[in-house]
Amino acid sequence: KARSLDRLVATEGSDAAQLKYPLLGIPVAVKDTLCTKDIATTAGSRVLDGWRPRYDADAVARLQAAGGVLIGKTACDEFAMGSRGLTCAYGPTLNPRAPGLYAPGGSSSGSAAAVAAGVTTLALGSDTGGSVRLPAAWCGVVGFKPSYGAVSRRGLVAYCSSTDVVGPLGASVAQVAALFDAIACDDRHSGGDETVAAVLSDDDDDDDRPRVGVVGASFRLGGDASTAAGPPGLFEVPPLLDGSTIVDVGDDNTAGFTPSLVRRACAAYHVIAAAEASSNLARYVGRAVAPATSVSAWRTASQTNFATLEGLVGAECLRRVALGRRLLGDRHEDALYARAVGVRAEVRAKVETLFEQIDVLALPVAPPALVASGSSAVASDGTPIPGGGAAATDVADVDDDPFVAAVADDLPVDFADDDLTAFASLAGLPALVLPTRSSSANQPGGSPIAPAVQLVAARGRDRWLLRLGARLEAAGWR
Repeated sequence: KARSLDRLVATEGSDAAQLKYPLLGIPVAVKDTLCTKDIATTAGSRVLDGWRPRYDADAVARLQAAGGVLIGKTACDEFAMGSRGLTCAYGPTLNPRAPGLYAPGGSSSGSAAAVAAGVTTLALGSDTGGSVRLPAAWCGVVGFKPSYGAVSRRGLVAYCSSTDVVGPLGASVAQVAALFDAIACDDRHSGGDETVAAVLSDDDDDDDRPRVGVVGASFRLGGDASTAAGPPGLFEVPPLLDGSTIVDVGDDNTAGFTPSLVRRACAAYHVIAAAEASSNLARYVGRAVAPATSVSAWRTASQTNFATLEGLVGAECLRRVALGRRLLGDRHEDALYARAVGVRAEVRAKVETLFEQIDVLALPVAPPALVASGSSAVASDGTPIPGGGAAATDVADVDDDPFVAAVADDLPVDFADDDLTAFASLAGLPALVLPTRSSSANQPGGSPIAPAVQLVAARGRDRWLLRLGARLEAAGWR
């Protein structure tokens, strides 16, 4: 591919070639949940070991058509189920910023790590409830979750189809925006009923004084300071936004973007994701039994809570699938799935009202508990928390919301990693993660990982949000 592009440049000149191919010669790595023709695609699981798709995912085909050079596949949490990059069947991903000490974030861990390490200029990941944004934040790179429906999901190994989105990662907003422009396309192949033109707004208004929603130190998601969304001064208002209208969206007088709503959204996301995962992974049962197995035996296997996948699928993947089957089966009488769908509708309505009052929402990506590689976390004072991150706190003890309490025992130990990202996934909103220039001295335990800000806009304002991010970057925020 690179040689053919070199010949094109020699024949037509670099300017003409660049116009024809916007990503001319730029190396791009691709998350292993995206199909690549005749190249192994495992989704981080032994179940798909040796599978070589017969076609490229739409996003992969489009980045190559734009002149991007595919240089390899990147590791990820198994079937994208994980937020720390530690559940891949082929081994965990290391964080280039602090190898062996801090997790890189997941599930698009390899894509973020490859960009952070300088292995590639750009990478593609996928974001279901925060899987591009968390690794971008923890590896110190730029990550972008497009509006749901703005990028085709055809060829993406499905986890939670109603929130899965393919998203770019890179070293700068300009690079990420260029890759997004290349992959944005109609989602008709994957069941979308809207065209990109319908999803993406044509809003070109780059107001120098956007209305910025922020969350303050009083915006707490749990019972102690370690679960606060952000202490005072976590990030400053950059020069570009001086004079802008700043709105504390956690104030009861605003649209109701409260800690309770955020926690409910996170719980609802995990319920919906588990239910959809149990359906999406059912197709792989056949790969876990012998090809000659009778149809009746296969049906029996598919009804035994995926017992045939044990040994091939990791514990986290099995746990989420089992949860989904319980929610749709044994616990169906609790109507938890139906209640989660109701919460999703509530979240969508609340954020729609919110973005009538603000243009962009600025908030942290994850509560300030950085996860050590392995199974422990570090609290804001540097003290290790055995067995998990912010979610190590018993949810039922700090949240009296009836829905959250009903599902608390079923949530994954690392569910709180998604507290500040899941709402945007449920509502289909675009979200951009930018590393900040804050010193490591202010970070939990003196971490070398600077905090990141998450900028969220109304659905369809993807390009407006990317332009805002580029202006922030140019203003020296990073």
